[in-house]
Amino acid sequence: MPLGLLLAPDQFLLFNALGGVAQGGGFAALLTVIAVAAGDARQASALSAFVQGVGYTVAALAPPALGLAHDVTSGWSLPLVLMVGTAASFGVFGMMAAMHGGRRRATRAAR
Repeated sequence: MPLGLLLAPDQFLLFNALGGVAQGGGFAALLTVIAVAAGDARQASALSAFVQGVGYTVAALAPPALGLAHDVTSGWSLPLVLMVGTAASFGVFGMMAAMHGGRRRATRAAR
C-alpha cells in the first residue's frame, strides 16, 4: 500500500483495499510460519509470544514515529518510504523463518 500511495496517490481507495487484503493474508501466513518453524507446541507458543509481542510493539510505536516523520518533513514521502522499508524487512525475516522451518522439518523427517 505505501508504495502505491507514493507512485499513484490518486488511487488511494484501490491501494487501501489491497493493503487490507494483504494484511489479512499476511497475518494468516505469519501464524502458519510460526507453526512450521516451531519444533513442538512449547516452541510454537514461545515463538508466537515473541513474534506477536514484537509485532504489537512495532504497531504501537509506528503511528507516532510516522507522525513525527511527517511533521519534520512536512510531507508524506518519508513516512511512506519508512513503511515500505518496514514491510520489506518483515518480508525478509518471514522468508528466513519459513526457510528455517522447512529445513527443520526436512531434518526431522530424515531421522
